[in-house]
Amino acid sequence: HLRAALGQVTAPVAFTTMIAEVDAVGAFLTQSQRPRFSVLHFLGHGAWDESRTQGYLVFEDLAGDHHGLAPVSVRAALNPNNLKEPEFRVAVLSACHSEHMLPAMMALGIRHVIAVEGDQSVYMLAAEAFFQRFYQALLSGATVQEAFDGGRNAVFLSNKLRQLGEAVPRIEAAKFKLLPAAENHDERLVSGAPETAIPVTLPRLPQPPRPFFDPPKQLIGRQADLRK
Repeated sequence: HLRAALGQVTAPVAFTTMIAEVDAVGAFLTQSQRPRFSVLHFLGHGAWDESRTQGYLVFEDLAGDHHGLAPVSVRAALNPNNLKEPEFRVAVLSACHSEHMLPAMMALGIRHVIAVEGDQSVYMLAAEAFFQRFYQALLSGATVQEAFDGGRNAVFLSNKLRQLGEAVPRIEAAKFKLLPAAENHDERLVSGAPETAIPVTLPRLPQPPRPFFDPPKQLIGRQADLRK
């Protein structure tokens, strides 16, 4: 859905996509010759641990197992060399409960953070509607605030969400947060018309490592136990 939305936008922008695997992300970000990024977009799962009063973003290892990274670990993963100069200007955290990652984003020097309310999960339909409109606006020259408002209004007006209940679009739209609340978010990442009308492209994710552990094709023996 994001790829389709970005295909309608022309801007001097290039995306790099990676699976959120801790070592691979660290190995990439530690390279001094790599391109620098204005936007960090995390698309995945977030969690909230009530017993520890702490939020997590879910990363992977090479076997596909999950690693819940607390804010201090997220900060280390996204700035492996402890660079003093901030890199990302905008963080887009498309994950449930991601508001709890604000301390990590602030430690990275990120001024604009789009996240999901801390005690809420969010429908995938809402996330798709929000981020399609958000990027269409942001990469066309809108400010971060304007792009955020556009994304939230797209959720509020979503017919697909309304089919789930009359109040669902309003409830889902309210879950998206632009943080810190007291910060001025009238910054533009793209200014003016690009010299060449090149469509923005979002590369496909690399294939996950193979092979995964395949489930057995059949179970042999213990039929009575299996029936129970």
